[in-house]
Amino acid sequence: MEKTGIQKPAADPIAFIILWFVYQVLYSLILRYSYPNIPAKIRNTLPNRLAGLIPAFLKGVVILSIILTVVLSLPVPPKLKSEISGSFLGSGFVNNSATVENFINKVVGGDLKESLTFITVPAQNEQIIEPSEKVDLKFTTDETTVDIISEDKMFQWVNEERAKAGVKPLVIDEKIVIVARAHSKDMFNRGFFAHENPDGQSPFDRMDKGGVTFQVAGENIAYAPTVELAHNGLMRSPGHRKNILNPEFGHVGYGIIDAGIYGKMFSQEFTD
Repeated sequence: MEKTGIQKPAADPIAFIILWFVYQVLYSLILRYSYPNIPAKIRNTLPNRLAGLIPAFLKGVVILSIILTVVLSLPVPPKLKSEISGSFLGSGFVNNSATVENFINKVVGGDLKESLTFITVPAQNEQIIEPSEKVDLKFTTDETTVDIISEDKMFQWVNEERAKAGVKPLVIDEKIVIVARAHSKDMFNRGFFAHENPDGQSPFDRMDKGGVTFQVAGENIAYAPTVELAHNGLMRSPGHRKNILNPEFGHVGYGIIDAGIYGKMFSQEFTD
């Protein structure tokens, strides 16, 4: 979408809609020319007609999931995103869409890095430092706020995941929180998405600068419209999940910055 001038928040959903339209056209053409070849005595039976309701129902579920997922990924008012992600049916349909995207990604191969509603790059851990990857957001904004409610939710969910894995809970460190929030805000302000900022500072450089002492440390970052989609996406990604459940970590800081129609930026900073 770079040649069209369409910015990142809208480019992926628009491309997805175009691909879905192409699929629908191909599906209709195949059905149109193959259905008449089925013998009439089979087509007109009651079981066959009833069986036709099943794919129609499933198709409806898929379409609704796609519509809600696309709405969440577009730069629409935050209240609308909140209504969709906060409702029982809406969150269920969107999570179903995310699960399908994750399955497709595994078939293709590789870690989950990007979907309609979730973007990340390989997790960073001071013991195993992955090559730095960067995503150009194609926009900048300084109209941001700290999302304390989402930070509290993510803290709770991460400790629940650790409890399931038999790992000690993490404790919030306010110095790490300041570092995490600053990085999330900086990514929106300067239009980049990466562990290493444009000044060449790594997560561990920023922790040192922020007065955080540690022997081991790690960082997860994500870009998503809601905290639910960010948490689920990170837990589906092996590298980020490893950081979240790492028994060596005992302290954490979450920096979740809300940029309104542009979504939310997530930084998870872990230390021993």
